[in-house]
Amino acid sequence: MLIVKTLMLTLLILIIYTTVPAEAGMVYGHIYGEMKSVNPEITIEDSKGNEVKDVKVTIDKYKNYSVFILPGVYKITFKDQNNTWEAVIQSYPQTIRQDMYLKKVR
Repeated sequence: MLIVKTLMLTLLILIIYTTVPAEAGMVYGHIYGEMKSVNPEITIEDSKGNEVKDVKVTIDKYKNYSVFILPGVYKITFKDQNNTWEAVIQSYPQTIRQDMYLKKVR
């Protein structure tokens, strides 16, 4: 059983490192704010306002998040049926903890 778990973990690490550019860093933390949904529609924009398409933000049921993204400043927008919230994060080449404080925009 331990061998299977070790192989699965190794495979997961290989998948992550082969699908994310080498200079991308992980940003993770907790999401603070009124948002109740853990499955909102999420969009990411870079500092020039361009939508970033090939990046996935993962959120758990406790509103902890993680994302692998190239270094830079990003606006992340969360939408559910009735509301829209925004937060800004900054990514670096290394892993960093950065909590998000949501601002309701609609």
